[in-house]
Amino acid sequence: MNTSIKMAALATIAVLSSCISVDYVQTGPSYPAMAKGCPVQIYSTKTPDKYEEIGIAEVAAGTMSMQYEAVKKKACEVGANGILPAGETTGFTSTPVTRNHMATTNTGASMNYQTTTTQVQSYTVRKFILIRTEPQN
Repeated sequence: MNTSIKMAALATIAVLSSCISVDYVQTGPSYPAMAKGCPVQIYSTKTPDKYEEIGIAEVAAGTMSMQYEAVKKKACEVGANGILPAGETTGFTSTPVTRNHMATTNTGASMNYQTTTTQVQSYTVRKFILIRTEPQN
């Protein structure tokens, strides 16, 4: 892979990661924020025996690993130490794209024209339940 392709890939990753936002709704007790980068367990197969639900988070941008990192960061901010994946949905957006063109005819006359196409993009919204495995007394 040449250097310019690597640089473009790194720039794309930086832009995508900066665009990720987590929608969060508190559904349980409040906890103080934990340290940045706190350990957060993802329970993808087995749910812990005892936990409290703190809130629900949804994220729709970036790759799956970027989404998990964003949700783990949110978990630390709200005092959660566990994440239960709660499903995903896929959506689509379409955007008309208009391009202006200029052509010269074989007689030397200039001609301007437009073309319009539709750009379709898919996105995946992932939902997570943020939990605390050491409930308040």
